[in-house]
Amino acid sequence: MDPRTEPVEKRARKGFGAVALIILAIIATVFVGYNIYYAVTPG
Repeated sequence: MDPRTEPVEKRARKGFGAVALIILAIIATVFVGYNIYYAVTPG
């Protein structure tokens, strides 16, 4: 096993985690915003 590939893999996993967090935050924001829009809009 090449030791040079390990840090890259860790960095990639960290980056993936950050991207997943950002996507989750965007989905949560859209979901909450949609609910607020529905609550405020009559009908």
